[in-house]
Amino acid sequence: MELKIEEIIQGLVKDLASSVIEKTVSIGERKYNELLVDFEFCFSKYLERSYDRYRKIKTLLYRDRPVELKNHHVPTDYTFMEEVIYGLDIIDRLITSKNSIIVGTAGSGKSVLLRRMFLELIEKRDNIVPIIIELRYLTSKEKDYSIIEYLHKTLNDLSPKFTLDQLEYSLQSGKLTLLLDGYDEIDFSKREKYEREILDISNKYNKTCIVLSSRPDDCFSSWDEYSVYHALSLDKEQAIELIGKIDYDKMIKDKFIKELDGGLYEKHNDFLSSPLLLTMMLLTYEQLAEIPEKIHIFYEQAFDTLFHKHDALKSLYKRRSYSELPIDSFKRIFSVFCIITFSDRNFSFEYNQLISYIKQALEIEGVDVNPTSYFNDLIKSVCIIQRDGHLYTFSHRSFQEYFSAYFLSNSNSIDIGAALDKICKNNLSDNVIDMLFDLNREKIETEWILPRLATIIEKSNGMSTTDEVLTFASSLYIDIANIGNGIGLTLSSNLPLGYFMSTINSLYPSEVDEIYPNRTDLIEDEEQKEKELAIFQKNTARMNIANTYDGSVDIKKLIGNSSWITDTWIYESMFKTANLCKLIHSNLSNKYDKKKDSLSAILFKKT
Repeated sequence: MELKIEEIIQGLVKDLASSVIEKTVSIGERKYNELLVDFEFCFSKYLERSYDRYRKIKTLLYRDRPVELKNHHVPTDYTFMEEVIYGLDIIDRLITSKNSIIVGTAGSGKSVLLRRMFLELIEKRDNIVPIIIELRYLTSKEKDYSIIEYLHKTLNDLSPKFTLDQLEYSLQSGKLTLLLDGYDEIDFSKREKYEREILDISNKYNKTCIVLSSRPDDCFSSWDEYSVYHALSLDKEQAIELIGKIDYDKMIKDKFIKELDGGLYEKHNDFLSSPLLLTMMLLTYEQLAEIPEKIHIFYEQAFDTLFHKHDALKSLYKRRSYSELPIDSFKRIFSVFCIITFSDRNFSFEYNQLISYIKQALEIEGVDVNPTSYFNDLIKSVCIIQRDGHLYTFSHRSFQEYFSAYFLSNSNSIDIGAALDKICKNNLSDNVIDMLFDLNREKIETEWILPRLATIIEKSNGMSTTDEVLTFASSLYIDIANIGNGIGLTLSSNLPLGYFMSTINSLYPSEVDEIYPNRTDLIEDEEQKEKELAIFQKNTARMNIANTYDGSVDIKKLIGNSSWITDTWIYESMFKTANLCKLIHSNLSNKYDKKKDSLSAILFKKT
């Protein structure tokens, strides 16, 4: 039975409209009815347009035509604490939870889930009006919108009589659900501002359900009123189901499914448990003898397939190239485009902005090609950029990250240390440094890691007193913060060495385990954490230096009155941080000294 979406939407909106208009006007019946019609028109138009947009998707495999989302979506499972929520059961849980965060890595299906939730909320007719905001659209070079401003503008563009008061009453009514997609796509330097606004919205409009999607971010641990749900990887059955739903060459698809079921999934579950990477693997499957062990090789082969292949169903078709560039030149230009846009934290573009970025990339590479021709190849030939309404976006943001790493790996025209100091601030949610580490480990270790380790070691030398420990800590972190049930250290964009250490902890797990053998015990010791929090609060209250907003304290303000710091984990941790740097520095220095001596002995031996 076909759903009558227009009738469903009208029913949803009438319930919302009557309660809101009554609160925003106290005038005659005729004027009331006029406003009611305008309000209903505004929301109905928004829901109809958005439903039509979000019910279809374009993917790497469906580059020429959109397909029905529900026919091709295989819901992943989620964890909350130690509980597993299966498939679409997550939608009911998100509504019940009121304020929720969906956390997952690149390509785990976060955005698709929010689109599916939007469709399901409309079709279920539960008198809940869903609103999706793709957070990357909030900021531009011209203006940064607040979430409320952007939402009001979106609705006001449909009906100029729609007022800010009506929006606020709609939010207060509890009949709206805000689906905020892509927190990690907000420029890092602006994220704190939007974090505060999201928390303010959930506090001010506490009846409104808010669901946020993001890659992992440490800040969520302090969002006390939000439940965090983590996307699980696809299991083998889900992976096979997803491949089965894809409209692709049946013979290739059947062979791939047979391989998945015959041990391929278990051998490469890091790749094949991700919806994005699984789809990309099917795209490249015809041309690969085996699945590569390294993720960067996987992305390179996926791009090569996109470059050379017009359509998965037309393997003999030779596509026209607008720029007539060979693949190596095309890659170099695209890698420059990606590092520039990534540095600007730009993930979607208006046409003129996209052409401007392409011009910059062509000029930097010294290639004389019409920018429009290169644009047409990105959109129509390689299909790595796709149109999304009036904007253009990457077919998936992970390509931007891979080619940013590709550029950094190959270019000698940039200060790699300064570039990585900037990039590592987003390392928890981005994959550029991890892919660069695989692409050119020697370059990143010799030109960035070893020099930064030497700087940290120098700052820690001679450390003995509590004031010296805090002085060292202040070179890495800005504040000691109250994190609810304990104390923590706060990173600052003005202190790149702190973000560098966070990156080091992820790149060198064996050395971290050697220095911190019992770190899990410390994390789980609730009694000790409460004791340390009490010590911190007592001493900062005595000194009257705590930040009234969140209870944090500037580390430098503690110098001169810090004997109590020895009773917290921070004191010992600073010595361990210094020892970790010394261990990694020693290991890397020995490795490259040995490599240099071995190569010299071979290449410059006397004959």
